Amino acid sequence: MNNIDAELARLIAPGRVHRRLYTDPATFDLEMERIFGAAWLYVGHESQIKKPGDYFATHMGRKPVVLVRDDEGAVRVIHNQCAHRGAMVVATDKGNAAEFTCCYHGWTYHLDGRVKAVPLNHGYPQGFDPKDPKMAMLPVPRVKSYRGFIFASGASDGPSLEESLGHMTTSLDDMIDRAPDGEIEVAGGVFKHAYDGNWKVYFENLCDAAHPLFTHRSSIDAAAEQSDDVYSDGSGEIAIRQMRQNGAPYSFWESQVGIWTYPNGHSYLGDYHDDSNARCRAERSGVPPVHRSVGTQERQGRGETHSRSAPLELEYLPERLVDEPIPAIARGVPDRGEPHGRARL
Repeated sequence: MNNIDAELARLIAPGRVHRRLYTDPATFDLEMERIFGAAWLYVGHESQIKKPGDYFATHMGRKPVVLVRDDEGAVRVIHNQCAHRGAMVVATDKGNAAEFTCCYHGWTYHLDGRVKAVPLNHGYPQGFDPKDPKMAMLPVPRVKSYRGFIFASGASDGPSLEESLGHMTTSLDDMIDRAPDGEIEVAGGVFKHAYDGNWKVYFENLCDAAHPLFTHRSSIDAAAEQSDDVYSDGSGEIAIRQMRQNGAPYSFWESQVGIWTYPNGHSYLGDYHDDSNARCRAERSGVPPVHRSVGTQERQGRGETHSRSAPLELEYLPERLVDEPIPAIARGVPDRGEPHGRARL
């Protein structure tokens, strides 16, 4: 174990982590290198690049990349950076193009990233060769699609996509297998929002079952007051149902939902978007005392048993997060805002 890994290990203890893991710029840089620079990252869907020349601009960590279908129909992910002076080449979010041209000095690239033309070619030093593979919008080392979902990895070797996803392929399978035509597509635009905080807290919140009853209180109350006689195209009913179910008591989240965790940092909250589970109104009063429960639970319909960590375990973490090096006495009283969770990298 090198000095960096030893220092990181010192910041983690059972049930608590040091604040530095969420605030230290050096730790963040290391995460960009070891996680976002090596792991398989989702970059887009095949339906977003149906025809040759279709492209979709996105990011892998802090690096801008372009997902594109080239002239031969192959799916590629290339770095969105000109080999000349490092300017961003593709400035629009999506579109269709026969080639990519840098707006700074006019270098033009094929859809696979190779240089196509260089203005004032005679003005470059002797030995300059635009056909040199290094003179390109460099390709991301590995690109792989799983049932239409395209992933890319900045590492030239390592676990395959299927190995990395592991059990989580069943979630993608479930989504696609329920589609009437056996396939899905991205429709409409892309929803984006800015989050001023550490990326781990955002992802931890996705599997945090302790916060909905408080954080989403206003939408829960509004949904509860909505008449069931009102009808939309169906999407409104789905939204109302989800808002109401966010008001379910702790006992429901513990006994009916659960948090499922798997290797390689994967996790998800059990399914609760079901009419039979809509208990918000019936159980709004008499919320039972908070308690902790850890055990096993049979995965819905699959006959598999997995360990299930109690959703409420994360609720106790705010008062155990500390400012001083571990071990130390926790300081402060937790409020009822968003809880900080344990990092699952």
